[in-house]
Amino acid sequence: MDIKSLISGLENNIEISNIQNIENKIKNLISSYKSNPKNILLITDFDFTITKRYNYEKNISLNSSYRFYDESLIGGNQERVVEIQNELCNKYMKYETDASFDKKIREQKVHEFYSKSLDVYINPKFTRNSIGIMLDKFKDKFELRKYTKEFFELLIELEIPIIIVSGGVKEVIIDLLKKCINNFELYLEQKKIIIIANELYFEEGKGCTGYSKEVIYAFNKSNFVKETIQKNFNDIKNVIILGDHINDYDSVEELKISKDNILGIGFLNVKPEYINDETQKENIKKNLEEYNKVYDVNLVGNTDFTFMINLLKLFKEH
Repeated sequence: MDIKSLISGLENNIEISNIQNIENKIKNLISSYKSNPKNILLITDFDFTITKRYNYEKNISLNSSYRFYDESLIGGNQERVVEIQNELCNKYMKYETDASFDKKIREQKVHEFYSKSLDVYINPKFTRNSIGIMLDKFKDKFELRKYTKEFFELLIELEIPIIIVSGGVKEVIIDLLKKCINNFELYLEQKKIIIIANELYFEEGKGCTGYSKEVIYAFNKSNFVKETIQKNFNDIKNVIILGDHINDYDSVEELKISKDNILGIGFLNVKPEYINDETQKENIKKNLEEYNKVYDVNLVGNTDFTFMINLLKLFKEH
């Protein structure tokens, strides 16, 4: 296997800290897959991993799966909703991103953050069908990474199960992906794709009445992943994990799998205006150093799924 073939066209956007180590991991993954295709799966975050964080051509920020809700479309006050969401971000976001806070305090505050963010959607006029209408209005604010369709279809062809684990909104994730991937809802039924995310509850005539009892957020994904694998996939010995945040890698921390059998792919999202800004290079470098401690491969800035597709093609060729 030639690592150069994997990074073709990506030389300016990819960081690999130890090429020999990555080559060994990939060789082992392919060999293991060939001996038993059922012993490998892919685990991925959704917001800003499958979706893009920025549109680099327009130099704008894009939305997470929480920023889909437009109350004005159901007769409410959208300005009020945006104000609440901004207040929550200003109050709680630091606990999600700043590791200097005590771990227990971080977990408590982030749990509050996600719960209160989900509270915004409880509304008797907000129905399941409203989500599609809202996403249509905000269609310019959501972008899947380029080649998402090809990436998922190749995983399905190889019969590699996909677990999407996200602190986002499950219904939004489904509606965004089913527009892109043929037979997506069928794959959900067949459990070729499993989505672990915060689910909204809707009742006929009552609108949105609540959400999942156990809120999923950045720091508690691993238990959900472990339970899902134990319930659905008995033979898993190898994992490919994708994330845009260092904490996304923790999704596999409760699995009894050696790090040698886990290939981590990180997506370091960088603001468009920072890419060629000399004053920001040092900050980007520091962030990358932290990501390199966690992930085997890091894709920086305006990247797509070319690397992942090149990787999966090796599973077919060998």
